[in-house]
Amino acid sequence: MALSFKIYRSTKALPPEWDATLHPQHPLHSTQVSLCEASDIEHMNYFYVTTYYNNQLVLCSYFQQLRLKVSHFNCNNKFLQWVSLQAVIGTIRPSLLVAGNLFSHDAFYVQPIGSYHEDEACAWYLDTIEEVMQISRATGVFIKDLPDAQAKVMQRHPHFTPMQNDITMMFNIPAEWHSMTDYENALKHKYLQRFKKTRRMAESLTVKRLTPAEIEQEKDIMNALYRQVSDHQLVSMGKINAAYYPALQARLGTDYHVHAWYQQNKMLAFSTAIVRDGIYDMNYIGFDYAANAEYSIYFNILFHCMQHAIESGCQRLVLGRTALEAKAIMGCHAESMHGYYRMRHPLVRRMFNLISKQFNNQWGNNWQGRHPFKSAYYQQLGQAIGSDE
Repeated sequence: MALSFKIYRSTKALPPEWDATLHPQHPLHSTQVSLCEASDIEHMNYFYVTTYYNNQLVLCSYFQQLRLKVSHFNCNNKFLQWVSLQAVIGTIRPSLLVAGNLFSHDAFYVQPIGSYHEDEACAWYLDTIEEVMQISRATGVFIKDLPDAQAKVMQRHPHFTPMQNDITMMFNIPAEWHSMTDYENALKHKYLQRFKKTRRMAESLTVKRLTPAEIEQEKDIMNALYRQVSDHQLVSMGKINAAYYPALQARLGTDYHVHAWYQQNKMLAFSTAIVRDGIYDMNYIGFDYAANAEYSIYFNILFHCMQHAIESGCQRLVLGRTALEAKAIMGCHAESMHGYYRMRHPLVRRMFNLISKQFNNQWGNNWQGRHPFKSAYYQQLGQAIGSDE
């Protein structure tokens, strides 16, 4: 018997069986997955899908559909590219179906129900994607952040292309580290001097963790600072809004950490993080670009994350996919992520390939030569690392 599907456009319409097998903190639970919908993010549609085999529920999955706009591509200073994007987007009106969550990299938004084999569950999921593609009329699909087991299955699929150079920057905190002093003691001399200079540049700023009430009060300022950062990126698809920060805090409670940097009473920067299960996951940042030149705010945010990850007893710091060299300078390493895509329209496929190439060129390879720690640190990890002194 063929698979069958039920598709819902809002968590308010979900049947009781959706939550029946999910822990309340599971990312697919209706109280968790509704975050983007509740925040009313621009240009986004949502699909909540239950998949049935022989009338038996076998899969719950979540999709976002982003209607692509020229504003998602920061190329106003590249006239020909801007005109080309205007023409393609205005003519085709493309949209990207995201199998997962554009705003999160800490979960896979598919849950098989009952007993299953990995190949079987993957086949159900791919058929579900096809169904949502037909209904949404999306011009492309991006399957985001697959776990290793599912990625091995996807490698055999002929119609999907793996994302190239899809990496995120991580740092595994040694168990014997308990304070920032341990981090400093592991640094080579020139990196230690850079660290001290960076910290001194921001000594006049006040840093504080915001309460839920303060997050609500400061949300518009936070979002304006976030937009300064997102507008400097080559691509910024699916921009969050001011409502997102207090909504996420309400979902995560004390697991959500928001720190802000102030010059007297003026907020110059902020960072958000999800801290749970021994992982410090930096979520979003924002800062004033003019102030960054004076206070080295971006690097101070990164060092602040490192400090709080260590002091919180976390085993891992996750810093994301951007600014690779800056994160390598502070000691992070790259870990491969598993993403796959398919673009149905040839012009959209060409546009995607060109932007992907520019994105890779933007970050370059210099980050790979950064080894900020003393040789003893790498020897302890069993790594033979050359010096970049």
